[in-house]
Amino acid sequence: MAGRDEKDVILSISHRTLWKFTVYYGVFTGMVLSILSSLYFSYDSVTGTHCRVPNILPTISASFRDLPSRFIWQLGVICHLPRAFLDVCLYHCYFAGRLDEMKKTGFLTSTLNRVQSLVLIVHHMSLLTLTLVTSASDFYVIHEAAFISFIVTSFLHMILFLAMLKVTSSDGHGLRTMRSRVAYFISHVILFAVSMYLFVRHNTYCEAYMYTLYAGIEYFVVVTNILFYCDVNNDFPDLKLILVGSARKTD
Repeated sequence: MAGRDEKDVILSISHRTLWKFTVYYGVFTGMVLSILSSLYFSYDSVTGTHCRVPNILPTISASFRDLPSRFIWQLGVICHLPRAFLDVCLYHCYFAGRLDEMKKTGFLTSTLNRVQSLVLIVHHMSLLTLTLVTSASDFYVIHEAAFISFIVTSFLHMILFLAMLKVTSSDGHGLRTMRSRVAYFISHVILFAVSMYLFVRHNTYCEAYMYTLYAGIEYFVVVTNILFYCDVNNDFPDLKLILVGSARKTD
């Protein structure tokens, strides 16, 4: 019998497990530990504002200005981003395949798929930038620009992604996934609007604990963003990432 090439499997991990590790133990746990450590080590500086009124919670940006909270948050984001970029490729290929199957590979739909992928890449790069360049650095203007880009691309990509999901959905699973994401998107928009109202009110009236309310709502803005993308585990429930070694000849 002629020999054939076989490859040794070095590592096999489900995408669901990888997502849980990088999001729950990376971003989410990193955010919580960053906030708690900033309150413990730098309470006055992270809760204080120009209004000089009582507050008990920091914003996410303020919580990672100093060590060790900055290191904790940066580590969580850096662990999260490689898998996040992998998901960009995953959905781009998935949508392209669905468009081909459904005979919808026109200019508009193909362009929509490319644009939603590009916007998500910019979104992730903005997160990386505002994480590495903190609000307390000498390059605050870069941090501010990255934050604005992060917020704008967050909303823009959610809209583009929902449009892409609508175009490529033709079964119960797809429609169910879309409904849950619409719910997360609406929650995200409402919470963001409330947070902006509280932020403006804090800066205008300097009321006690208004900054704390703003910070608390901001946490849930981040959570709804995470929830919007967690349905990747329902879209690809059996997906596995497999690392293989070099081919070897067998008889």
